[in-house]
Amino acid sequence: MSFAHWALGLGAAWVAHNAHVDADQVRRSVDVEHELQVLPDGQLLRVAVSGYQEVTADLLWMRAVLLFGERWGSDPNERWSDWFVGMIDAIRILDPEWRTPYFYGGAMMRLLGRIEASDQLFLYAMEQMPDDPFFPFAYGMNQYLERGDVEEAAKWVRLAAEKPGAPKWYRAATAGLLAGQGMREQAIRFLQSELGSTRDPKLRASMEKKLRDLLHDQVVEQVGRVRKSLEAERGAPFQSLEDFAANAPDLPADPLGGEWIYAADGVIRSSVREETLVFRARRLAWKLLEPGDES
Repeated sequence: MSFAHWALGLGAAWVAHNAHVDADQVRRSVDVEHELQVLPDGQLLRVAVSGYQEVTADLLWMRAVLLFGERWGSDPNERWSDWFVGMIDAIRILDPEWRTPYFYGGAMMRLLGRIEASDQLFLYAMEQMPDDPFFPFAYGMNQYLERGDVEEAAKWVRLAAEKPGAPKWYRAATAGLLAGQGMREQAIRFLQSELGSTRDPKLRASMEKKLRDLLHDQVVEQVGRVRKSLEAERGAPFQSLEDFAANAPDLPADPLGGEWIYAADGVIRSSVREETLVFRARRLAWKLLEPGDES
C-alpha cells in the first residue's frame, strides 16, 4: 500500500487539515471543539496506520506544537489543554521510543499547569529510556518546583545522578539535598539547561520568568544572611534600606527588573515581588469578605 493510499484511508481531510494548518490562517482559528472531535485515539490509530506509526506521530507532533504556540497564553479554555495532553499521549503510543515528545511535552504540560500529566509522561519516558538521566531529574524538579516536596525530589534527583552520563551537577544537587541545603541552586541550573535547548519563544518566556523568580529568591536569602550577620555585629537591627545599604556590600541588580525595597514585614525584596504579594493579600481579603453559602 502506498503512502497516498494510506493517507486516503486514514481520512484525507483530517490529514490535510493537520499537515497544512500552518499554511492556512483560517484553519488556525478552528474552534477548540472541532480540534477535540478530531483527536485520535492512540491505540486505535496505531492499528489503523500499521507500518506508518512514526510518520503519523510526526504529523501529530507538528499539530500539537503549532496549536500550543497559537493558544498558550492567549486561550484560557481548559479543554484545549485536555486536547494537548491527549495528543501527546497518542504520539507516545504511536512512537514510544521517540525522545522529543517526552522532553518537550513534559515541559509544556508543566506550563499548562497539568503537573500530573507531566509527571506521568516523564514516568513513561523512564520506562522507555531507563538509562536517560534527564527524565528522573525532570520528574524530581516537578516535585520540587510545583509541589514543594523536597524529600520526593531528592529521591529522583539521586536516581538521575546515578545514571551513566549524568551531568556532574546532578551529583551536586544530590549532595546539596543530603546536606539539607535545599534545591534552589539546582533548580536554577535545571531551568538554564532547559533554556539552552528550547527555541519556542513562549516556552522560553515562561522558563525565563520562573528562572528570574528563583534568582530573586536566591538573592533575598543571601541578603538576609548578610543582614543577620551585620545586625549581630552592631547589636541593633536595620530600620531602613538606606541604613542597611550604608553598612553592607552593594546589592546586585533586581532579577525581576524592579528595585529593592524594605518591605513592611522587614524583608528586603524586589518591588515587583512586593506588588505581587500585596495583590494576593488583597484578593484573599476580598475572598474572605464574600458572603458564604449559609444553606
